[in-house]
Amino acid sequence: MSGIHHMLLSTTSAVTLTVEYVVVGGGASGGGYIGGGGGAGAYRSSTLEVVAGTAYNVEIGLGGAAVAGNVQGNSGSPSTFASITAAGGGYGGNYTSAGGNGGSGGGGGGGNSAAGGTASNASYGNNGGSGSPTATGANVVASGGGGGSGSAGANAANGSLGVGGSGTTASGFGTYDATYAAGGEGATYIAEGATNEPAEAANTGNGGDGAYIDNTSPSLASGAGGSGVILLKVPDTFTVSVSAGVTISGEFGVAGYNVYRITAASNGETISFESV
Repeated sequence: MSGIHHMLLSTTSAVTLTVEYVVVGGGASGGGYIGGGGGAGAYRSSTLEVVAGTAYNVEIGLGGAAVAGNVQGNSGSPSTFASITAAGGGYGGNYTSAGGNGGSGGGGGGGNSAAGGTASNASYGNNGGSGSPTATGANVVASGGGGGSGSAGANAANGSLGVGGSGTTASGFGTYDATYAAGGEGATYIAEGATNEPAEAANTGNGGDGAYIDNTSPSLASGAGGSGVILLKVPDTFTVSVSAGVTISGEFGVAGYNVYRITAASNGETISFESV
């Protein structure tokens, strides 16, 4: 015998699958005191190849908290799925102050033509609108609209606030198809009857509206931004497992796929995919 032995090496290929996703960052709150509209969270959608049995990070970005008085809004927080991160929206500016940069930019506050914030990536969001010039005579200061994932926030003019930019409608995710990541509306002065702005709905990524003022209420609250969301469309030959802190729901009526919506997950939470 030659003494030469041939070893057969066994290799196991990793099982992969393609996941369609939508990842939306948290929206920002509007600014106070004729504040600009909050910018929407970034809207990211595409497909990603993942490896079965591997844990991937998931995190849902929080919406920016409402503010009252002559202060800027709060930016939203980013949402993450695996290597995909959607930035939070940029805060709305307060009186004469610029809006913040973010997934979509926040609107500029009323006065001095305050600039709107810039989108961190033009593929996933848009810029905020600028505030009006300082009021003169009968003109009234107004603030710019927050940028949305579908369009920029509108610039304000004296006496005319800027509307928020449009959102983007998800398609192919069954009952989770909806419009996400719209910008918040600007604000202006009215003589009386101004009220606190309502918060945006959770898991929309929408920016909150700017705060109005009137003769008796200079410290009304702006609208809080909506938290982010993750949508996943997974071949129905696979199921998912998540860590304990993940809030997830599923729909199983999309032919050939299971569709999942993640509405809450903090940093360090995970999701994995397993063959059925």
